[in-house]
Amino acid sequence: MYPALSSFQLVLGSAVVGGTLLLFWVTGNLLVPKRLLAGPQMLRLAVVMSSGLLFTTGVAALICLRHMHVTSWMALAQMLAVGGWWSFWGKRAPAVQPEAWTWGEVLSVLGVGAVFAIFTTLPNVWWTADGGIRTLHEDMGFYVSQVVALPQSHAANPWSIFMGAHTVAATGIQDTWYHWGAMLLATGICKATGMAAAPALLLVTNGVLNFTLMLVAGALADSLWRLRPATAALAGAGAILSVHFVRLLPVLLSLLDRALPFDIFHHLRVTLALTLPYKYEGVLLLLSLALWQARQPRLALAELYAAACSAPHSVAVAGAATATLAGLGVLLRDARMLRTGLSATGAALAGWATMQFLFGAGLGQAQGAPAMGFAPLKELPQVLAHAALDIPATALMSALFVAGAVFLVRQGRRDTRTENEQPQTGQAHGQEARLLGWLCLCGLTGSSLALHALRCGDRFHVVMLTHAVLVMPVGALGLLGMARLLDNWRRMAAVSALACVVALGLHTQISPLLTPEREVWSVQDLAGLRAELQGRPFGYFAKNDRMWWISKHGMLGGLIDSRGMRLNPQDERASIHYSAFNCTLPLRWLPPQKDELTNDWSLRLARHLGVRHVLETWQDRLPRRLREKCRPIWSGTGLMLYELPAADAPADKVATR
Repeated sequence: MYPALSSFQLVLGSAVVGGTLLLFWVTGNLLVPKRLLAGPQMLRLAVVMSSGLLFTTGVAALICLRHMHVTSWMALAQMLAVGGWWSFWGKRAPAVQPEAWTWGEVLSVLGVGAVFAIFTTLPNVWWTADGGIRTLHEDMGFYVSQVVALPQSHAANPWSIFMGAHTVAATGIQDTWYHWGAMLLATGICKATGMAAAPALLLVTNGVLNFTLMLVAGALADSLWRLRPATAALAGAGAILSVHFVRLLPVLLSLLDRALPFDIFHHLRVTLALTLPYKYEGVLLLLSLALWQARQPRLALAELYAAACSAPHSVAVAGAATATLAGLGVLLRDARMLRTGLSATGAALAGWATMQFLFGAGLGQAQGAPAMGFAPLKELPQVLAHAALDIPATALMSALFVAGAVFLVRQGRRDTRTENEQPQTGQAHGQEARLLGWLCLCGLTGSSLALHALRCGDRFHVVMLTHAVLVMPVGALGLLGMARLLDNWRRMAAVSALACVVALGLHTQISPLLTPEREVWSVQDLAGLRAELQGRPFGYFAKNDRMWWISKHGMLGGLIDSRGMRLNPQDERASIHYSAFNCTLPLRWLPPQKDELTNDWSLRLARHLGVRHVLETWQDRLPRRLREKCRPIWSGTGLMLYELPAADAPADKVATR
């Protein structure tokens, strides 16, 4: 019974995961001709699956939003690109027979992927064996509620949950630049299968993205070290899971908090396996690295451009790492390093320019924060001073991954010399491996510098995503190379380091299940509430809440497939995401009348938003005067649902933008 899932529904969910992956594979094979990319095996499979992911998400976005979102344009661009390739080059390209897969290889990769996908999905399970509800991060509630709201608002806008069908009229913005990929894919899964929002996003979409991430990281491992498919899949899974030792040493974070003159939240490392909003862009960014290592620079830049268009976080990561690499190339007088850094930075900036000038979907105020900006010039000494403290601290806590990156640099140099002296016996991609190691180190340095130079509430993402998609996976693959190529005590040290970071990643992944916080309400309570509301939105009153557009009860609403919104104003100025535009938007959309009481304005707001029910929780009680006007219609553990009184007068007009 939903909001928990029966055994039949779990089997159905597993079948939907398999069917979605099969859809990716079929569409990807149609969009990636064998003559364009025949191999290696893992690289072609990763490109095929990622291409299918991009295309399917674009179709889902078109169906959900009923207009051409940027993901839909990328799906169309794929079709036009492959059509153009066949018209101009495909017929003249020599026929190439791709590397054949054996059944043993297929089954082994599927087995590793299935175990990895199931294991990495466990932290998103919201129900317990005894019928309780686990407390998940409030951001997860926002994502699930967006899956409910996007088909109703037809706008990829954070205000969709609150404003519903009024989103575009109230904000003046249809689509914002944000990591919508996973949510849009989940809406397509809901539409195609009839699944509810929570299982479609937290279980199916999460499992599909985890499987694809493993393949892409495995392709990168294979490009570096020439592995068998099963070994590459295991290496990819380990790289995605790896995290550094600071996760088990909270005392070190306490020491840093006291010693450093700035906030250290960005040192709380998260992995791609654990962080849902990073997964979609993680697939594209890691695939770009794998293509680069396989000496497919044009395809690599195309993937980087797609990642940049997909979310601003990708631009920040690519810009911080590749611009620093270009600067290092100037200092070292390394033409290849400079050329690589500039071309990658150009691809990222092209994605930013596309979103900013072509789609008009920049970092606007509709995302709940002021526009992204840089520190004024007068603060430059402070920025440099803080970065000078932060970079060594970051390198120290990432020491094991730094060792892997340094090994890539040194091994790449050695292989390049061997290739020059003995072309038939040398490593084929020494230059790329050397630059990948440098890119990892530049990402660590550049993201720390960018963190202190940026002025935005979400600036910590530039460090967290850089480590999740670059420093930790690439560093772990460097440790794998050390374990394979070194000997004696150095091999034992590398094996121990690699085992350490993977074990810590496993612990990080299951830690939410070891000490779960629980909600007061149960599965049975939410099932009753869901049956009562039947998808209709509900309001609530709260003294301590997040911003208007990102409710603290997002997960509760997402689990019952209803949009939930706070109806009373509160002072949001203390939030790091404070924006005068967002804080006052509902008040400007529905201006208070002269001498109107706050509760009366809240009732008018509810009517304009189509809200006929208000929910009272054990923490957030309704105002006594309002409760007396409402009719209780349902109660559960810690929950009470009321029906609002009918309107006494015709609805007045609202402001539009």
